[in-house]
Amino acid sequence: MLLDQGVNNTDLFCAITNNDGVNIISASLAKNLGARKAICLLNHVSYTKLLPGTGIDVSVLPNQETLGSILKHVRRGDVAQVSSLCGGTAEAIEAIAHTNGVNSVVGRQVNSINLPQGIVMGALIRNQQVISVHHDTVFEENDHVVMFAINKKLVSSIEQLFQPI
Repeated sequence: MLLDQGVNNTDLFCAITNNDGVNIISASLAKNLGARKAICLLNHVSYTKLLPGTGIDVSVLPNQETLGSILKHVRRGDVAQVSSLCGGTAEAIEAIAHTNGVNSVVGRQVNSINLPQGIVMGALIRNQQVISVHHDTVFEENDHVVMFAINKKLVSSIEQLFQPI
């Protein structure tokens, strides 16, 4: 049926039924039959373990996307993105650096910022370029800093450092 519908000439195939198994199988089949990109809707995070080797380009978990959108608005700092990790016990946060007085990270080196153990700075995005964070990296106004909090109780420390002006 997919070949009859021309899946081999398709730029994008989206498998968006309410059945995760059907979505994985059809997206994988479409990709193997020649679709350039395949997107698969998943309602249960446990199914993501089945994706390696399927050829599926993107999996979308609406409940995770919704949670991230809500957390982005709940966080008190200037937060661009939030992803809940490990069933909600940890978070990945992209926060924007501002000059806001005493707690600002702007103009400071990473090693001078007193972050609690359990917060890891992963990278920073400056002028749309991803830069590795090292101990001597100096933050600039509007840098987007990607961090991981291994316990969501640590998020308040990040919020204090990334308050908007």
